[in-house]
Amino acid sequence: MKNNNKLQHKGFSLVEIMISLALGLFIMAGISTVYVSTKETYALRDQISELDENARTAMNALRTHLEAAGYASKAGAQLAYGNQQQNAPIVIKSFATVDKVLNQ
Repeated sequence: MKNNNKLQHKGFSLVEIMISLALGLFIMAGISTVYVSTKETYALRDQISELDENARTAMNALRTHLEAAGYASKAGAQLAYGNQQQNAPIVIKSFATVDKVLNQ
C-alpha cells in the first residue's frame, strides 16, 4: 500500500501566488507614487528657477534703464537720486515707487 499522507508538493499554491501578486502590486504602487511625486517636484522647482531668472533679468534691465536715465545706484538700497525739486534721495521699495521716479 502507498502512504498518501506524505504527498510531494511541487510549485506554489494559488493562495501563495495571489498573496505574492498583491504584495508586488502594493510595492509597485508605492514606487510609482514616489516617482510621480518626484517628477512633479522637479517640474515645480524648474518653474521656480525660471521665475527667479526672469525676475533677476527684469531687475537688471530696470536698474540699467534707471541708471541710463541719470539715477545712480548704490548697493541696491537707494536706486535713484534726483528729486531735483526737494534735493532728497528717492528710495525705491516697490514698483509703484518706480513709476514715481520715472514720471518726474
